[in-house]
Amino acid sequence: GTTAKRLKTSTSTGRAHLKTGSLDGVSAIAGYILNEQNKRFVMVMMINHNNASDGKLAQDCLIEWLQHLGN
Repeated sequence: GTTAKRLKTSTSTGRAHLKTGSLDGVSAIAGYILNEQNKRFVMVMMINHNNASDGKLAQDCLIEWLQHLGN
C-alpha cells in the first residue's frame, strides 16, 4: 500500500496498520498504531485544504508521536 513507502527507517515500521485516501484538496489517513508497550491507538487525520497533499509530514509526525506515547 501507499504507507509501505513511508517511515521505512522508523520504529513504527510494522507497528502501524494504516489506510490512506485522497481527493482534490483532501488527504486522509486512518488506522491502528501499537506503541512500544503494545498499547493500541486508533488514529484518524484528515486535511481539507488546497495544499492537502503537502500534509504527509504532519501525518508521519502524528504516527511517530503515537508510537512513542506512553514512554
